[in-house]
Amino acid sequence: IGHDLLAGMIAAIGEPDFAERTAHALCDFLEFNLSAMIVHRADAGSRVIYDNFDRTGSRLGLENYVRFTHRANPMLAGRSDIAVCRARDFAIRGGDFGKSLQALLIPAGEEELGFRTAGWPPMLEEIGLYFRGCGGMVELGFYRERASRPVSADRLEMLGAFGAPIRAAFERDAALRPQAPASDAPV
Repeated sequence: IGHDLLAGMIAAIGEPDFAERTAHALCDFLEFNLSAMIVHRADAGSRVIYDNFDRTGSRLGLENYVRFTHRANPMLAGRSDIAVCRARDFAIRGGDFGKSLQALLIPAGEEELGFRTAGWPPMLEEIGLYFRGCGGMVELGFYRERASRPVSADRLEMLGAFGAPIRAAFERDAALRPQAPASDAPV
C-alpha cells in the first residue's frame, strides 16, 4: 500500500491538484476522511494549500485556526525536522493561551488536546505530519470522528517513514510550480 501511495504522489508532482491528490491518498492510507494542508511561514503567515472542511460545515474553525489559534498548537512547537504526532499525546489541560486567543479556544476536556478552536468540528481524532519545507513549516493534518480504535502504531510508523519522500515531493512540486504553496489565497 505504501508504494502505491508514493507512486501516486510522485505522479501528481507539478500538477495543479498535487495537494488534493496527496491529501486523498494519505487519508485513504490512514483511514481518515478530513484533511488540511497548511504552510506556516514566519514572514508570510499561515496559508492553506488544501482542505476538505467544507464537507463538515466547519470553514470558520479552519479559518480561526489558520489565522490565530495555530499559535497554541503544541504539535507545531519546536519542530525542526519530520514528525508524526497524535493530538492526544499533546493534551493541554488548563493552559493559559493569553487574552488574544482566549475567545477562540474553547476548553473541552473531551477533546484530544483539551481544547477546541471555535468553529472546529468536535470530537475528532487527529494525526499530523509536520516537516520543514516550502519556505516554512508544513502541517499535514488528518482527522476523523473519534473511533473506538485509534490509528495503529504501525500505521503511524509507516507515515513517519514516508515523511522524507513526502517532504521531497512537496519541495519538488513547489519548485515546479513556485506560486503554488506561497501564493494560494489564505482561507
